[in-house]
Amino acid sequence: MSSPSAERTSHPRTKATKVFKGHTDFVESVIYFPDGRHMASGSWDKTIRIWNVESGQQVGESLEHDSKVKAIAVSPDGGKIAGRVEGGVIMWDVVGRKRVREVKIDGHEEQGAYALMVSFSPNGRWIATASSDSTSIQLWDVDTGRPVRELQQHVDVIWCLSFSPDGAHIAAGSFVGSFRVLDISTGNTVVGPIQGHADAVTSLVYSPDSRLLVTGSYDKSIRVWDAATGREVGRPMLPRSAIQCIAMSADGKRIASASSDQTVRLWNLETRLQVFQGHSSSIESVAYFPDGRHIASGSRDKTIRIWNVESGKQQGEGLKHDAKVKAIAIAPDGMKIAGRVVGGLIVWDVVRRKRLREIKTDDDSEQSAYALIVAFSPDGRWIATASSASTSIQLWDVDTGSPVRELQQHVDVIWCLSFSPDGAHIATGSFKGSFRVLEISTGKTVVGPVQGHAGAVRSLVYSPDNRLLVTASADGNIRAWDPATGREMGGPMLQPKNVIRCVSISTDGKRIASASSDRILRLWNLETRLQVGDSFAGRPSDWKHSVAFSPNARFVVSGGTQDVYLWDTTVVLDSAVSVVPNSIHMAPVLTSSFRRLDLSPAFENHL
Repeated sequence: MSSPSAERTSHPRTKATKVFKGHTDFVESVIYFPDGRHMASGSWDKTIRIWNVESGQQVGESLEHDSKVKAIAVSPDGGKIAGRVEGGVIMWDVVGRKRVREVKIDGHEEQGAYALMVSFSPNGRWIATASSDSTSIQLWDVDTGRPVRELQQHVDVIWCLSFSPDGAHIAAGSFVGSFRVLDISTGNTVVGPIQGHADAVTSLVYSPDSRLLVTGSYDKSIRVWDAATGREVGRPMLPRSAIQCIAMSADGKRIASASSDQTVRLWNLETRLQVFQGHSSSIESVAYFPDGRHIASGSRDKTIRIWNVESGKQQGEGLKHDAKVKAIAIAPDGMKIAGRVVGGLIVWDVVRRKRLREIKTDDDSEQSAYALIVAFSPDGRWIATASSASTSIQLWDVDTGSPVRELQQHVDVIWCLSFSPDGAHIATGSFKGSFRVLEISTGKTVVGPVQGHAGAVRSLVYSPDNRLLVTASADGNIRAWDPATGREMGGPMLQPKNVIRCVSISTDGKRIASASSDRILRLWNLETRLQVGDSFAGRPSDWKHSVAFSPNARFVVSGGTQDVYLWDTTVVLDSAVSVVPNSIHMAPVLTSSFRRLDLSPAFENHL
């Protein structure tokens, strides 16, 4: 029998990967050997095939079975492989390519079972079997093939199981979305059942240290749990479609998931999502400090809170205001923060947590304004304020709180503004979909008004090099313009039927983050105008009112209904592979790309 070879294929969202050809029917299960150099695949063509990962060549003859191979497992020493078929398990000697044992499982229920399971214990002494038409797990002695113990697990049928790496427990997931953990020595349930999902738990896996249990479900979520208590750890990972199976890297830092949309995705388990909790009302504005280590959030609960990015903890007490904080701005040196409220703004000393000054706008129209706006000039000398009930911009001296200049901008009201990075201009967006650029020194309009959108311009931002102005609108479009001429540069980035609430541009000028009315955060490639990777969702109920890139362009922070979310953008870059997956297994060694931020201890000591 000739050994099939590997071909190379490509996918528009990932680098080329090998395709191992040889099976003649559905491939039900794949798994790596402990050496990381070989993998095995089990198929409905009644064979198990072993492959050399580097060359893509099949190694030796196929292991022939009498019926479809529905699952496979490799022993910890790599010397044995088990093929799960209806009515039993066939165990093979990998080197000799011989059957060493056949385990017969009584019962007619397996004939119609959707899922058949098999797994070696960490010490290699036992194998565990179960099926989706059964409520118990059977342990078998590998050397004798005899039953060791039956673990009665669910009142509902089992869809997946996993040994803990320390060999003390088995976790099992059910058809109705629950999971539980059983003590192998006693057979007792020690955790659960935990109703963790809204649909069947299709796959679950322990972290290498046995502390975490990760579950994947048809409800389109991957969740992480404390294996000892059943408490959920962090927020779920939310791909776009039902999870077929998951696997964890040997270092415990990454999760691979296979979904019904024919993709495999990689998730960074440490940085998939960080959530900062503490506000008691809607968060209107978020911003990064220049050091990249801290973020600030302003809320309708009348506070500004400062957070440590790495620890996720609030730094010091909240900065309390007398009214809802509708917008915030951070000075370029990171030492001051301004909170915009109806009727004015409060400027704070960040280190001492003290009010430096209060600026009164004396504008009664702000009582009814939908949007209140505040921004520091690039040199930190001035603050600009405006509102969606006004047609002018007011510049204030930061040190004295005195008015510097009023810029009469639109005949229509202002919804957003942005200083140019060189500090020479201010761009503003209007309720009627136009924008213009004003020269600060003269107060004159030098570009526009340009009627760029069919709905209100909700957000606009300059590129770091001053060459582009990006506008986002209630019409669902994001557009880029030459700020010197008002000419559109390239085509729009489209989100049909969604109001774009806020945009931010990365410090390298290559990507845009957008928050929209469908409660989704998206990344865009500014050069191609295409969305990058998958969307970020968070909790479905959470609005995304504001968004900002970190100074190193890796992270994005967004404000939700009450929580602040921190997203690692590397999780979605080049992370999806087109496949038709049913099972996956991570290689024994996979290096995580996660790197800690370069942290400055001086600023942290002040906070």
